[in-house]
Amino acid sequence: MIAHPKVMSLRFVSSDMEPAGYLMVQTDDLQLAKAIARRWAEQKLNRPFDTVEEHHGLMDPPGLEMSEVFEGVRVWELPF
Repeated sequence: MIAHPKVMSLRFVSSDMEPAGYLMVQTDDLQLAKAIARRWAEQKLNRPFDTVEEHHGLMDPPGLEMSEVFEGVRVWELPF
């Protein structure tokens, strides 16, 4: 059986506790996912955020058509 890669679902939260964005990172390591997400957001997110939090946790990845590679890791910015 071939193991399919998993993604960690994260959200960026601002000081007013409103979500500032969502990102999936292709890893099962939460700390690594948060570190990559923070660096990604500092470069690409147009809204300020204070924290990166686990959103839906570990899950199957969406299709590749919405992904990009950031620091050698596949990521998906979610549009909601």
